[in-house]
Amino acid sequence: MKGLINVLRWICAILLSIGLIVFGMVQIISSTIFNKDYVIGKLDSTNYYVNTYSQVNSDFENYIYQSGLDKSVLEDLVTVEDITKDTKLIISNIYDGRNGEIDATHIKEKLTSNIEKSLEDKDIDSSTQKAIDKFIETIVEQYKDSILHTDAENNIFDAIYNAKKLIGKATTISISIMGVTAIFIIASRYKKFWQNITIMGVPLVSTGVFYIFTYIFLNNNVDIKNIRFMSEAMSYSLRQIIFGMLGKFMAVGIIMIIAGTASIIIGSMIRTRKHKHSRSH
Repeated sequence: MKGLINVLRWICAILLSIGLIVFGMVQIISSTIFNKDYVIGKLDSTNYYVNTYSQVNSDFENYIYQSGLDKSVLEDLVTVEDITKDTKLIISNIYDGRNGEIDATHIKEKLTSNIEKSLEDKDIDSSTQKAIDKFIETIVEQYKDSILHTDAENNIFDAIYNAKKLIGKATTISISIMGVTAIFIIASRYKKFWQNITIMGVPLVSTGVFYIFTYIFLNNNVDIKNIRFMSEAMSYSLRQIIFGMLGKFMAVGIIMIIAGTASIIIGSMIRTRKHKHSRSH
């Protein structure tokens, strides 16, 4: 019977390792790529808004050459603050399930005013006016598209929504596994506290090793530096978000290995000392 209990204890230790791995991975992912504040913070730290501002103006200039209008009509259409506000609105739409839309009225009004000033001494026929109206609408749509593609926004929202449901289930299952296995390990040898501490250290070490292996494997086998997603500014920020997430795997892995090793060593030392003490008496 004692041998069977020992086998079950180590089986529970393996299951506890699996529970820790799943729970830890879920928490790391939830706190990084699925965390709105984390993503916004990364956009801030990677100069996403400034880079997007430059890209937006560059896109505008591509259209101005085709229109035949003076480049001056594009002056002061958008600011970094506009892009920051609209980007955060889109991110809130994605993560919080909101339906807010980008208000580009100020761009349309400013562009219309700039064009009118540029052409105030010229006669504008109906055909030219239609071309101007189309140009204005094109610039407005280009701005919205530069912030985030509508189709992409919907797809990202669906992916995050489904992922959050999966994460919720994984969290519940992993917590249940950890709770049941930890209780069994402790209850099966409740009088041998330090032996339990030693056994508990094994799942911590194995989980830490798994996280570090995951970090090394993804760094060596996934070409993260060349990931492309929509704009170059977004691609750069996304790469930094992924690197930040992987960095957490490494950090948590090291902490778990240290904690687990300490548990094993301390538990074993105290058990050995107690065993020697009991034999001497």
